[in-house]
Amino acid sequence: MRLGLVGPATGASASLPVALDRLLGEFGVDQVIYLGADAAIRHLHDSYELELAGGTGRSFEDRVAELAERGSPEELRAVLAAEAELRRFESVRVLPPAPARAVEMLDDRFALFVHDKATLDEDDIANAQIIVYSVAKQWLFRRFGPRAFFTPGPLEGGHVGILETDVDGRMTIAAHTLDGACVLRETLAGRSAKLSVSA
Repeated sequence: MRLGLVGPATGASASLPVALDRLLGEFGVDQVIYLGADAAIRHLHDSYELELAGGTGRSFEDRVAELAERGSPEELRAVLAAEAELRRFESVRVLPPAPARAVEMLDDRFALFVHDKATLDEDDIANAQIIVYSVAKQWLFRRFGPRAFFTPGPLEGGHVGILETDVDGRMTIAAHTLDGACVLRETLAGRSAKLSVSA
């Protein structure tokens, strides 16, 4: 399982399609988790839907049929490209609004996703190997004993993250620039028989 991580796009909404293309295309992640509390993902989705409808409110099939009959090849290609982009949103999830958090099980490891790590207490992170958060000024990775904290930072900083596990149960976190350069790759410990249980 490979998860792409995109920080809040406030002030950098033009970079959001680039980030999604990089993660879902070149890096081939299974899903992207958008960590922002804003509506940037919704606005991007709506812009593709509007392009598909051509401002008419018609279905995608009707629009393609009309363009195939009377439109130019460029118009048809643009609509097909917008439909392909819209389909990609099936692989994009949004972090629930604060103070809620999300938990993802990668193989037999737990990853915790939260807007602000300052809202967490000991019980929240007892069984998480990695805590991914969004409230930050820049990308950051820190280890604390068997656990690690990671944020790709705001999208305007130009970074995205990838969280994955391998066949041996090792969890790896990476940070990449929007042009694909790797600036961090850290592997966390493999499987353990121990599980912390909070009372």
